[in-house]
Amino acid sequence: MNSFFEWTDSNFSYNFRKVNEVPYDFRVWFSKKLERDKILNYSDVEIIEECSVRRILTRNNIKSFLVSPFFIDNHYHGFIGFEQYDKKREWVENDINMILALSIVLSQMSRRDLAEKRFIDQKKRLLGQCSTSSIILSMQKILFEKSYETEEHAVRVAENCKKIGVAMNLSVIDINELELLAILHDIGKIAISDEILTKPDQLNDDEWTEMKRHPEIGYRIVKSVPELFHVAQYILCHHERWDGHGYPQGLKGEEIPLPARILAVADSYDAMMFDRPYRQAMSISEAKQELINNAGTQFDPEVVRVFLKYIYKLK
Repeated sequence: MNSFFEWTDSNFSYNFRKVNEVPYDFRVWFSKKLERDKILNYSDVEIIEECSVRRILTRNNIKSFLVSPFFIDNHYHGFIGFEQYDKKREWVENDINMILALSIVLSQMSRRDLAEKRFIDQKKRLLGQCSTSSIILSMQKILFEKSYETEEHAVRVAENCKKIGVAMNLSVIDINELELLAILHDIGKIAISDEILTKPDQLNDDEWTEMKRHPEIGYRIVKSVPELFHVAQYILCHHERWDGHGYPQGLKGEEIPLPARILAVADSYDAMMFDRPYRQAMSISEAKQELINNAGTQFDPEVVRVFLKYIYKLK
C-alpha cells in the first residue's frame, strides 16, 4: 500500500496528511458511487467503465484502490481511501477493517470539529469582543476541561433552545439571549470542586448543597457584563421547577422566566440522551417518557408539548 488520501466537505480541518490532491471528476465519481455502496474495492482500475476516471488513475500510475465514505449525523461528508501504485493489489479483510475503522475515526473528528466551529461562531456572534466577555469565555473553557460538560453538549442544547424559541414565536432578540443562556448556563460550576463535578456516584447531602451554589455563582459572573444582565437573571433561575420545588429561589410556574423554562427541557433531554459518569444514556423513548412524566412538576408542560411535537415530532 503506497499512500493514503482523504477528501471532505469544506470547513473541516484534520491531522491527516494529504498525500495527493483528489481531482474534481474523481470526487464526483466517488460521491455518486458511495451513495449506493458502503465501500469501493477495486483491485484493478482497468475494470472502471468511466473513461475520465480511469485516465486520471492511469496517469497517476494507480493500479488499485480501496475507499470508504464517512458520515456526520447520517449525512455523507466525504471519503477516505488507500491507493496502490505500480502493481495491482487484492484488498484483504485486514485492509477493509482498517479503512472502515479510519472512516469512523474521521467521522468522530469531523463531528467534534464542526461542533467546535459552530460553538466558536455562536460565541463570537452573541458575545462580541469585549474584554470581560473574553474572560467569561476563558472561564467556560476551563469548565469544559474540568468536568463532563462539553462544547458539543452546549451546541446541541443551544440549537434545541433556538428551535423551541422559534416554535413558540419568540423575537430574534429573545432567541439570541436563549442561545447565549444555553452556552453559559453552567458557567458557575467553575467554582465547584473537581471531585464533585466528576464524581461517578450520586452526591451526598454536603456535596449536593455545594453543587446547588452554581446558579448563583454563574449569575454573579455573567452580570459583570452589563449587556448580559437578562441572561444572568435566566442563569440564576435555570434550576427552578414548575412546581416551586427548585432552587435557589423556589420560583413557581410562570414566575420562572420563559428562557429558563425552555433551557430546563432542552438541557435535561440532551443530558438524558448521552452517557454521564453516574449513569448510561437513555433511549429516545425513555427520554420522551421522562419529559412527559415530569411535565407539570419539574418542567413547564407547554414547553414539553412544543419540544416533543414540533422539534422531535415525538408522538
